[in-house]
Amino acid sequence: MTAYRILAAIALLAAGGVALGADDRFVKEKPGSMNGFLPVKNEQYLKECGACHFAYLPGLMPARDWEAVMTTLDKHFGENVQLAQPTRAALLRYLTDNADNIPASHTTRRITAIPYVAFKHTVVKEAISRNFAIAVRKLTNCQQCHTEIENGSIGIHELYIPGLTKANIIKEPEPGKETEPGKEPDARK
Repeated sequence: MTAYRILAAIALLAAGGVALGADDRFVKEKPGSMNGFLPVKNEQYLKECGACHFAYLPGLMPARDWEAVMTTLDKHFGENVQLAQPTRAALLRYLTDNADNIPASHTTRRITAIPYVAFKHTVVKEAISRNFAIAVRKLTNCQQCHTEIENGSIGIHELYIPGLTKANIIKEPEPGKETEPGKEPDARK
């Protein structure tokens, strides 16, 4: 019954336009969207940062937040990250050059602490706290639910929550098989 209520809340939010941590404004190749984010193409960033955790898309945070992350690597979420100064400078330059250009209301070192991200994940956090069948236990593992985030896209139709949903939450209709007006596509297919 709990899983049903959680899925109902997710479906209600999606139908109302608020879709957890995914939003059609951030879908690649969708007319009228913000075209997602630039995917990570920097080999040095993938090697140095992606070796320990998901290589977060630089566009997820403003430059000053990336500066805060990179200047406190000695206290990097419980770790002391040692990087040569030229490597640190190159990574900081890559992150800030490709950062979000919307001014932030405050500086954070955590993507999950950005007010918009936190708001979009409210239902998921509640679901995780109540349902131990959900395989994802932290919001820091973006790629576990956002199936196209490596390509810079985080749309609702690309969202899959292991242990909660059996497939992507909303599937895009196949070309030539559009649904009737007002009828959602079957998310189970």
